[in-house]
Amino acid sequence: MTLVQTNELEVVVNIPENKISDVQIGQNVTVEFWATNDSVSGTVREISPMADSASRTFTVKISLPEVRNIQLGMTANVLMTSATPTTAIILPLSAIYQTGNAAQVWLVENNKVSTKKIEVTAFDGNNVQVRGLKSGDTVVVAGVQKLRDGQEVRTGD
Repeated sequence: MTLVQTNELEVVVNIPENKISDVQIGQNVTVEFWATNDSVSGTVREISPMADSASRTFTVKISLPEVRNIQLGMTANVLMTSATPTTAIILPLSAIYQTGNAAQVWLVENNKVSTKKIEVTAFDGNNVQVRGLKSGDTVVVAGVQKLRDGQEVRTGD
């Protein structure tokens, strides 16, 4: 016997391991159904923590609160845009200065350093995507544990 809860349907997709960093829980997606030509909005509800050993894909479940003219088992296309905002900046992991739960970076202004709180949005190997910086900010990327607020530094410019 198979039990199905039909008050909120979901779409299950498999995302390749080289694209899983573009998907985040809560991300909005568009789901298009082939048979009905309907298009509905969905939200990423769950991301498998492990890739399938054979296909090297991650199972992602998308909830569909707007159920219209959709039957169980229908084929769908899922359209996702990157979960990382275009304002995100990629930095080397060594640039992050962690104190407690706050992620920070050291900014250089007038040859002196000061900390700036940032939000880490994604990890990718030895790089991190962050928000909270402006284009043109000069960020210290090595030796961040040895700096003090207001310390004079020289840049490699």
